[in-house]
Amino acid sequence: MATCCASWPAAGVNLAGQLRAAVEDGFKRLLMPATETAVRAELKERSDRAAAEVFAENLRDVLLARAARPEAVLGLDPGFRDGLQCAALDSTGAFLDM
Repeated sequence: MATCCASWPAAGVNLAGQLRAAVEDGFKRLLMPATETAVRAELKERSDRAAAEVFAENLRDVLLARAARPEAVLGLDPGFRDGLQCAALDSTGAFLDM
């Protein structure tokens, strides 16, 4: 801020002081908060996207991992809108017809 105002010619002492005060006020009150908000929003969007990608990758690994022991598994989806859905897998992980 000081480097910006230092290079202005001082046509009148009062005018230079008022101009400096107006620039500093606009910077502190308008420009700086708006810039901070825009930067924070961009950083949050990037971090949310990265977090979702990490979660999706971890979830995919967990869901595609083999069971600890070979047993048949029955999966249930409560399906609040469409009703209960089931899926059965045999001990090798193959889908069983219902």
